Amino acid sequence: NNGTINGATWSDDVPQPPYTGPEWFVSEGGSNDNNGSSDYPFATIQYAVNYANNGDSVFVGPGTYVENINLSGRSVSLISTDGPESTVIDGGQNGRVITLDNPGNNDIYNRISGFTIQNGSWDGAGAGILIYYGQTNLENLIVQNNSSADFGGGLLIEHSNTQIYNVNINGNSAKSGGGFSIRFDSEVEIHG
Repeated sequence: NNGTINGATWSDDVPQPPYTGPEWFVSEGGSNDNNGSSDYPFATIQYAVNYANNGDSVFVGPGTYVENINLSGRSVSLISTDGPESTVIDGGQNGRVITLDNPGNNDIYNRISGFTIQNGSWDGAGAGILIYYGQTNLENLIVQNNSSADFGGGLLIEHSNTQIYNVNINGNSAKSGGGFSIRFDSEVEIHG
């Protein structure tokens, strides 16, 4: 058959395969139109968190992400692939950087590892990271330049079981507990 097709164009666009985790990926060069796999990463951390199921992990590539992350009610881990010097979550002076608000629920588990958490600004307590109930591991973090009008400029922990490993807290401010504040029935272990 030597026929001619008029008006056709060639396309390299191939539909992305379905993806359901449990590992989700984010990169500065990603797109929230992607499926969140390692080959097709999302562009924002919160978008990946919204797709994740309880027990899933979100792996974040190097870059600066100007976001305010809400992990409330979700057992999801946030893990940087390149460490805190290369991977920054910047609150943009537009609210808390990371919120884990789980009233009365200590069954929630979160792991946050390998980020710089900076530029949170909050009229209440906990501008960098708020941990309210739940079980949390904070690992290999830099928490800096966050400002709270109340307690815990960098970090506020209340009613929580929290493990802290190799976390550098500096340059934060608050009415009380500029670096961090531990309050009300919290069990906190600090390592390194």
